[in-house]
Amino acid sequence: MLPLNALAVLAGQLLGIAFAAGLNLYATVAVLGTASRLGLVPPLPPGLRGLTNALVIASAAALFCAELVIEKLPVLGGFWTGAHTLIRPVAAALLTFVAFATQPLEQRLALAAATGLIAFAAHGAQTGLRVVLASARGPRSALHTAVAAVTLDAIAIATALTALLNPAAAGVLGAGAIVLLALAGPRLWRAAIFGGHALIARVGGFFGHRGWKTGRELPRRVRLAALAAPLGGAEARGTRIAVIGLPRTAAYRTGWLVFDAGGACFIHATPLTARRTPLPPVAAVEVRPGPMVDVLRVIASTPPLPLFLLKDGPSPANVTAELRGGS
Repeated sequence: MLPLNALAVLAGQLLGIAFAAGLNLYATVAVLGTASRLGLVPPLPPGLRGLTNALVIASAAALFCAELVIEKLPVLGGFWTGAHTLIRPVAAALLTFVAFATQPLEQRLALAAATGLIAFAAHGAQTGLRVVLASARGPRSALHTAVAAVTLDAIAIATALTALLNPAAAGVLGAGAIVLLALAGPRLWRAAIFGGHALIARVGGFFGHRGWKTGRELPRRVRLAALAAPLGGAEARGTRIAVIGLPRTAAYRTGWLVFDAGGACFIHATPLTARRTPLPPVAAVEVRPGPMVDVLRVIASTPPLPLFLLKDGPSPANVTAELRGGS
């Protein structure tokens, strides 16, 4: 077993490495293996010395290069990111588990779970940042996305190296990563969840039927939150969207655009029930089609309200007609 002080240092180092792996697993593995193989950093724990194998380093470098290209492709990049939502945390947890091979099983499992959660949170925040930048779609959005990707890769590499080169700073790195994720994470995690919904809806809309959901097709809590139709009136119908800028609604909250007896509203689930928020009166709607979602920019008496329409619902023209007709 490791002495308590050595255990704390190694745990801090692995928290930093887990954060790096959550941002870019393959760059982290390639850098760790290369730096250790060249003797640039202190020797890795016995369980991690397989990372210095030339085949492991070459494979990680090749996957890192492939990732640089794949992540730029709208649909394939979404599948890649979705798959790595599982791959990165599991890899970080496994690295921790084998690094503490001399420790009791309970400690190994607890530390593996902690590093897996850190990697999962980092990956979610990174994914959310990309969704936020992609949804901006301004004249420089592509440049901002590319700069962000390079910056995050550099942070991953620098974090992994710092954790090994300066063990005293490892605990600070780990704590700083946790604080950063706690402060910036919620908005970015919502954006990442929205990105996951958009990917699933893109596939479902391609292979299945697109259109409004009515009656029992709507989730139960959404049906209960919608206003009941008067006798003989049309039942509520809705489609999934995400919103930015709606009062009392967090940015990138995924929910339902519903047309009920009260007009157009946004309904999203809460831990116990669902919340109904009416949309402002609509003066005009600008449509911006996209490969993963269609953006409806609602011009109203308030600042423009972007609605991100998922691809398993009705067409943007149909939704636009409903919004204008219900204003």
